[in-house]
Amino acid sequence: MMTFLRDVLIVLAFAFSAPSANSDASMSDTKVSCDGALQQGGLIICTAPPGTQFRLGEAQLTAADDGLAIFGLRRDAPDRVDLEIMEAGGTDTALSLNIVPRTDPFRVVRGLDCDKVD
Repeated sequence: MMTFLRDVLIVLAFAFSAPSANSDASMSDTKVSCDGALQQGGLIICTAPPGTQFRLGEAQLTAADDGLAIFGLRRDAPDRVDLEIMEAGGTDTALSLNIVPRTDPFRVVRGLDCDKVD
């Protein structure tokens, strides 16, 4: 539960720190950057000019009008992921991100319906 709250706070922090559509700064001058909770089960949060396309494995996203594209990582994500970036100007780049393994304690309860266990 604490990890979920932390991830929500990260998303909110990036949402409120992103430039608004009404700002004087041009989003076309914005460099592409990706950060976030780079761990298994975490989030990759990218900022880029609107229209920039990102591909992570089978998932493909386009940066929204506010310049954000957010990817969720699987709980069993590999220790390195490759993010392809296709900018509107035709520039294609690849970004290799190191993903930190996650070792949350958990236990398996056998013999109960999954809707009875939380």
